[in-house]
Amino acid sequence: MRFFAPALMDNPEETDKSTFLRLILKKRPEYVIVWDVHGKDMQEFHKRVWVCQYVAIVGDTVYYSQSRHYATRAKVLYNLENIVHIESDDQWEQELPAGRRFKPIKYFAPSVVEIPEEIALEDFINKMLAIRPKYAVIWGLTLKDLEYIVSRVYVVSFMLVIEDTLYYSFAKHFAYAAQKMFQVPHRKQISIQTPEI
Repeated sequence: MRFFAPALMDNPEETDKSTFLRLILKKRPEYVIVWDVHGKDMQEFHKRVWVCQYVAIVGDTVYYSQSRHYATRAKVLYNLENIVHIESDDQWEQELPAGRRFKPIKYFAPSVVEIPEEIALEDFINKMLAIRPKYAVIWGLTLKDLEYIVSRVYVVSFMLVIEDTLYYSFAKHFAYAAQKMFQVPHRKQISIQTPEI
């Protein structure tokens, strides 16, 4: 996800959701503008750090639930078209549904997590961009999803587990280690293509 807290920074920054929430809880800015979020994220932000005002930007629309003047600031700052007032948690989910980018996945990456952990796809990509581990093993995706990840973070060796096979594109020694660690019966090398845009 990307966020901008005018009281804390000069430009928007990319981070994962848990790091964002820790920062907001610690600093408690007046308001924050967020991108790459969905309705459940906005509900969680409001519940975890309720003293902060949140404004979400999707496309050319600004979404807010509490103070319109923060939404107006975001609209002017980013030259956006529309402002939408959200009145309930259900409306957050209707206006900002979770799509493919936010589907939950399970992953393991040495020096990042000790055991496989669940995370949203977009948060996973942002974490890989920031940390860049040697390799990552992923469950719960398709080969097309893997191509999307590789198009965004190409310096990490990603391995995808589908049923009883571990798919990898390079770094056979990491694939072998992951296969033994997670006791996956089969291993197969694949060629990753850049997805069509």
